[in-house]
Amino acid sequence: MIEFTFKDKVKHKQVIDYNNLTCLEINLSNQTLESLEDFLLTTEDDRKWINNETYFNSIEERYAKANKKVRVVEVSECDICPISNNCCGVRKKDASSPLTLKNNDRQYRICKPDEKELRIKNEEEDERQATLIRRRKEEQKQKEYLRRQQTKCEQRQHILDEQESSQDSSERSCFDCTTNLSWLNRNDGIAHCGAFKSMGVPQNTPPSYAQTCKNFKRKAK
Repeated sequence: MIEFTFKDKVKHKQVIDYNNLTCLEINLSNQTLESLEDFLLTTEDDRKWINNETYFNSIEERYAKANKKVRVVEVSECDICPISNNCCGVRKKDASSPLTLKNNDRQYRICKPDEKELRIKNEEEDERQATLIRRRKEEQKQKEYLRRQQTKCEQRQHILDEQESSQDSSERSCFDCTTNLSWLNRNDGIAHCGAFKSMGVPQNTPPSYAQTCKNFKRKAK
């Protein structure tokens, strides 16, 4: 049945059983006598399918007969789809957006589930690759930072070594050496050399040993 609607209510001569009819409702309230013919023949505006169940229930079957797997889904389901910005719904030829079907004031699209699954996998893989690239960049950035810090430490130590070579060795103390284990110091006047075995010095090192130690390196302050 085709039913025309207007601004004012139209009373039918007999009761219409809408529940058992497929009805195309066409709203003419925005039309004039001059625009009516063009509106009916050339546009799809202001039209609404009501109880078009026979057509809707056969959509998936028709595609299946053509060896195409589809699902008729509500647009509200599409809105929460992980690839809603890259929809794989059926499109008209050369259309930029998916085909939208209307029935009983609800909107539907014809989804391609296999293509949807493939696109989701591709996007997940793209995101995984992007995460790896970001992580590598962060790791490289951290390595560069540590390298610069190491260079600065070496430069400071080089300056200290040069200064040390020009100073009087009598001013040296094992407490100022880089190999001194400061956490073992107990205010008893004994230094604790962390490399006493390899250097051949006493473990309980007299602080004055630094005055003759060839491996003395002053701590950076």
